[in-house]
Amino acid sequence: MIEVTIRLNESGVISGIRAVGHSGAAAKGQDIVCASASVLFRTLGRSLEGKEGIVIEGSADSRGEFFLEVVSYPRTLYGWLEGITSYILTGLKDLEVENPDELSVSIKV
Repeated sequence: MIEVTIRLNESGVISGIRAVGHSGAAAKGQDIVCASASVLFRTLGRSLEGKEGIVIEGSADSRGEFFLEVVSYPRTLYGWLEGITSYILTGLKDLEVENPDELSVSIKV
């Protein structure tokens, strides 16, 4: 199972995300749940990394492991970050609803 924990700050935008595990729904390289989650994580990371003014730290040191923390962001990017937060929450929650035995999402405020 992929276990995802998303942390939101006091303003309700993402401050961190950690994902650990594999869904086990199919053989390595053919698992649509793992592939879907990976695309969401990579898009999140690349979007944050490419936005000037946002400072992040993160790693994906091994297969089945992803960590990202939003260290700081300017207030002027709050609305943009709100959209990114909605994107990742919607995508992961939908994936969880469709695959409850392979992916678990918890949100911490």
